[in-house]
Amino acid sequence: MACGTSTTPVGSTVARDSSGNGNDGTLVGLDPALSWVAGRQGGASGHHGLGYVSVPDSASIDGITTKLRFSAWVYFDGVIPVDYGTALSRQIRTTNEQTTPSLYQDGTPPCFIGFLGQHRSRPATAPQPVTSQTLDPHGGTYDGSLATLYVDGVVAGSRPIVGVFPRDTVPVILGGNGNAGAVSEFFPGRLDEIALTTARSALTRSSLLATLAAF
Repeated sequence: MACGTSTTPVGSTVARDSSGNGNDGTLVGLDPALSWVAGRQGGASGHHGLGYVSVPDSASIDGITTKLRFSAWVYFDGVIPVDYGTALSRQIRTTNEQTTPSLYQDGTPPCFIGFLGQHRSRPATAPQPVTSQTLDPHGGTYDGSLATLYVDGVVAGSRPIVGVFPRDTVPVILGGNGNAGAVSEFFPGRLDEIALTTARSALTRSSLLATLAAF
């Protein structure tokens, strides 16, 4: 699954998936006339802490079970009033099975990955906040035993965790946290070229940029 927004026209209520898998998303709480803004090349989705994009479940999303990789260009431009501003999440039912790259209120980025019966894993929180109003590449991997967070293509930290993501009908949320169906923690800024895929190898700065450039 990927959501490359550079080809989505202004005024569209749909965020087009550029991966070829048909995982288009629908804008929720966002004005389509105002939510498509300048990105890395072409457009990006401007969330501004107001809403999110909902991507329905699909066979390609359900195929992400034991390994995953996520990446996005992140442009932080606003204030996080409570807890986190979340770039991407998928929560399985009401459990802690999810993947959630986010920003804390102070702008430092953590990432959560967790499974049924376990607390969410927080692989790392970068020691420094992201630079406001700067488009930076962020990403992470889970290889079946280790979750790793990357900020600007550099490893921010990792933590062991073991589990399997089961199939479910819960959508992937871009720009918010699913939170058992009550979406919150909206992202204050822009997101571009978001990708959620099955991980095949460790993520390096060069491979992170290559993944982002592919969408």
